[in-house]
Amino acid sequence: MQSQSFSTASCYLHALQDNLQQRSSLLEEDMTLQNLLEDICLRVILSYALL
Repeated sequence: MQSQSFSTASCYLHALQDNLQQRSSLLEEDMTLQNLLEDICLRVILSYALL
């Protein structure tokens, strides 16, 4: 069950990362948004890892 949750989170994060890369080409000046989302991603990974 735990590995299922982790793989789901991993899938979601990969999709989010792809979306970020597409958006960052449009918003190269707005790197703070990407940094913020990466921070959120790290927190999500850590919270899943600690379950």
